[in-house]
Amino acid sequence: MNKKLIKTIASITCGLGIVGSIPFASTSCGCSSEKINSLTQSVYDIDQTTYELKGFKDDFLNNPDSEIYQDNFKDCDTMIIPAKVTSIAINAFFTYNYQTQRVETTIPEFITKLTFAKNSKCSLIGAGSFSNCSSLTSITFPSSLTYIWESAFQLCSSLTSIDLSHTNLSNIGNSVFFGCSSLTSVIFPSSLSGITNAFRNCDNLISIIWDAWNGNTSLQSDSFSTIAEKGKIEVTNPIDDAHNSAALLDTLKLKAGLPEGWTTAN
Repeated sequence: MNKKLIKTIASITCGLGIVGSIPFASTSCGCSSEKINSLTQSVYDIDQTTYELKGFKDDFLNNPDSEIYQDNFKDCDTMIIPAKVTSIAINAFFTYNYQTQRVETTIPEFITKLTFAKNSKCSLIGAGSFSNCSSLTSITFPSSLTYIWESAFQLCSSLTSIDLSHTNLSNIGNSVFFGCSSLTSVIFPSSLSGITNAFRNCDNLISIIWDAWNGNTSLQSDSFSTIAEKGKIEVTNPIDDAHNSAALLDTLKLKAGLPEGWTTAN
C-alpha cells in the first residue's frame, strides 16, 4: 500500500488532517501512535433526509480499490453507530443468500462489539437488522432507544449479556433475541411496557433483573418459556412492596411462561 493511500485512510478513519512527516500505521485502525479500533461514519449508508441508517456503503463490503473497503479495517473490533442516526432500517445488516437459502449477516467477523456514539439520537432498531450476527459479543445501547423491532438480534449466538437499564425502551418485539444461545443475563429498564416472545430459545438465560418494575408491562404468554429451567429474578429499586422480586417472579411464571425452577435473588 502506498504512503498516500495510507495517509488518506488514516485521515478518514481517525478524523485527522494529514500532517507532513507523521508515520502512519499500515492499517486504517492505526493512526499515528493512537490506535482507533472502531468502524467510523464513512463506512455507513445513511439517508441524509431522515438519518435512517440503511447498512454499509457498497464500497465497504465489495470494492477492494476503495479506501473504505472492509479489508482495510481488519484490526477493528467495534461498530459505532453515528450520533445523528435516528433509526436503523429493517434488515440493515443482513442479506438472504439464495444459493444456500440462508440468512447471513453482512457484518465482518472481526466486529465483536456494537455501540452508539455519544449523544446518540437513535430511537429505533429495525426488524432483522442485526440478525445472525454470530460474531457480536456485546452491545451498548443508547439512552435514546425506545423500540426494538422483531428479530433484530435473533441468532446472535455469542451475546452473553444484555443491559437495557439506561435506555428509554418501551417495547421489545417478537423474537428480538430468539436463539441467543450464549445469553445468560438481561437487565430491563423501568420504562418497559411490552415484551413479545423476545427470549425464546435463550436456553442459558439464568438472570433477569428489572429496574423499578411497575407491573404494567404487557407480556406474551411464552416470552420466557424456553429459557433455562432454573435462574434468579431481581427487582432493583422496587416502587413498593407489591412490586418486589417475589411479585415479579409470580407474574412472569403466570403470564410469560417462566419455568417453575426460577427463584428470587434476594
